Amino acid sequence: MDPRFRGDDRGAPPIDRPTPRHARSADRLLPLKHSPNTGVLPPEEKPMRSTREVIEDHLALQREHDLGADVERNYADDLLVMAKDGVFRGKDGIRKTARILQENLPDATYRYELLRVADDYALLGWSATAANGARTRHGADAFVVKDGLIAVQIIHYDVAPPN
Repeated sequence: MDPRFRGDDRGAPPIDRPTPRHARSADRLLPLKHSPNTGVLPPEEKPMRSTREVIEDHLALQREHDLGADVERNYADDLLVMAKDGVFRGKDGIRKTARILQENLPDATYRYELLRVADDYALLGWSATAANGARTRHGADAFVVKDGLIAVQIIHYDVAPPN
């Protein structure tokens, strides 16, 4: 008897079937959990934060002077930071730029004057006045947010010395 008709497939030639459209890209498939009561459950995922949510959280934590929480919650591990002082990478890079800013504007008070958000991009206009009287001219940061985290930050400011 032909093995294709015996009810088992041992020894049968392979059957060519087109791959279902949903299974063509394994990277789009997420692991599923099984429930003993209802079968398959959807994967648990945190809702993706919008660019505005990420930047507003960043600004709130900056107002609280909580750099540690800001870096952990809002910045990608592979972050790229570009500033007049150089190009910095990773979370250590943003910590270094924060130290440089603190050195240039010790114990400063910041004002966030402009926030524009479009898709994955944000532009922040800001000013600061330091305890010693130094102040910024033309403070601006540009951000690229990917997967709910700041992936790129470009920082520009000029410091006017105390009067």
